[in-house]
Amino acid sequence: MKAEQITAVLNLKFTVNKVTYTLIGLALLVSTAVMLMLVNRGAALRSGPIISPTEIGADYKKIGMAVANRLFPDFQKSKHIVWVLHAKDPEFFEIVQLTHQNVKTLVKPEVKYIADVNYQVEDNLCPNGCWWVVETAQLKFLDKFREKDASLVSYIHIYSFNRNETVSEKCTQEKLLDQNCLRVTSVREVSRKIKTENPHFFMRAYLENKYYLYVEKF
Repeated sequence: MKAEQITAVLNLKFTVNKVTYTLIGLALLVSTAVMLMLVNRGAALRSGPIISPTEIGADYKKIGMAVANRLFPDFQKSKHIVWVLHAKDPEFFEIVQLTHQNVKTLVKPEVKYIADVNYQVEDNLCPNGCWWVVETAQLKFLDKFREKDASLVSYIHIYSFNRNETVSEKCTQEKLLDQNCLRVTSVREVSRKIKTENPHFFMRAYLENKYYLYVEKF
């Protein structure tokens, strides 16, 4: 084979490889964008465990300590921690306070309880980071974080649960789950691991910055 032919073959292989890697890269970017879009619209992929089912004990102190210890890296790097309380339950506010007491940061972040969805989120108001506490009536407030750098924002949703809840066929079959299916399918999965009648809590993660804390009612 002549030198020109060898060079042509090598150039062709290089071009094919380059095109292949480019297409793979584009496919990964598109799939990532689609997943992020679906999650932002209320859907999510299947979850991963962060805190395994644990007995609550006499009060909620164990929950605050477990969340503070397990999410320590996120509490250090995130400028904004958004707590979403999916029930008007004073115990949920207590969990936020107990976690704040136990978090190991050099300077404690400021905790802001949101009553007005039009409250402005300014980074200069949070030199040491802010924890934003939002109830379901103020969910529109979360829109203010969608355009911020995702690496600087973490979300912690708190739900109550009943270990005997029924999972619908729709939730069983779905690959991408809405908020309700997230809750019931997660509860079904961990309920098999709960061995006592005492109330438990556990936490699951979705993507890199969304966490779901489930607390069984006393």
